[in-house]
Amino acid sequence: MKKLVLLLLIPLLFFACDMSSDGDKETPLTATPDAQTEDDDKATGVYKGVIADSDTSGTYKIEIDSTPLGRSVGDSYKATLYMEVDGTTISKEGTATEQSDGSLKVTFSLTIVGSVFDFDLTVSSSGDISSVSVKMDGEEIGTTVKKESSTTLLEAWEGTYEGNVHNSSIPDGYYVKNTGTWNFLIEGNKLEGLYSGKETTNMPAEYYTPDLSQKGNYTGLIIGDSITLEMADDGPEICSGQKTGDSVNGTWSFDDGSSDGSWKGTRSR
Repeated sequence: MKKLVLLLLIPLLFFACDMSSDGDKETPLTATPDAQTEDDDKATGVYKGVIADSDTSGTYKIEIDSTPLGRSVGDSYKATLYMEVDGTTISKEGTATEQSDGSLKVTFSLTIVGSVFDFDLTVSSSGDISSVSVKMDGEEIGTTVKKESSTTLLEAWEGTYEGNVHNSSIPDGYYVKNTGTWNFLIEGNKLEGLYSGKETTNMPAEYYTPDLSQKGNYTGLIIGDSITLEMADDGPEICSGQKTGDSVNGTWSFDDGSSDGSWKGTRSR
């Protein structure tokens, strides 16, 4: 695939302390929203997101309590991060700091699966995402995050994609393949996500340089069980799928036939 980018960036303040680690995660597949009515249209509440790197997949949830720890501008709120990366879970507790405009700034730093993850999140007084950044071992990685409302469940899904590059210059017996992470959020009948992957090949390096930084984002619409995706920038022009319960699968391709493949995913949170 070709490159696209999805990142919501931010500066944030947050002091985090370990609450728990592997195995101590909230029940992921709830049937109703975690969000409460009193947090709708406010900075406090529940935020869910996904991360994607070519070899890393994860989901997270950030809960910001509605009751401040103090009573003036600059007050702080208890914030808790629940994170899952490559099947390992952890939770962290910290503080979200209120700004003069009513927005909240939160940062987390934690180690999971042998890597250090740094979260920076800023949300407006009405709960809109002002900026978000996730780094893994100091390098920015892709993330999509949204606030959950009390009326509509926000689901986090993890998946993968694969495919083949079709080029007449590739000799018989050789291949160029696409593989990577394909993660997204579903809210009602709307889908929003990102992918991150790379090309692999058995061709000698002097003949072919694989693309090791395939990144992109997409939005989608779910009608019945059918999913139609629209890719940003220079991603695949044709992308669709089918949803069956807590699993999805689909296909992608470029109009010119240069590359095509499949994608799949399951609900994680």
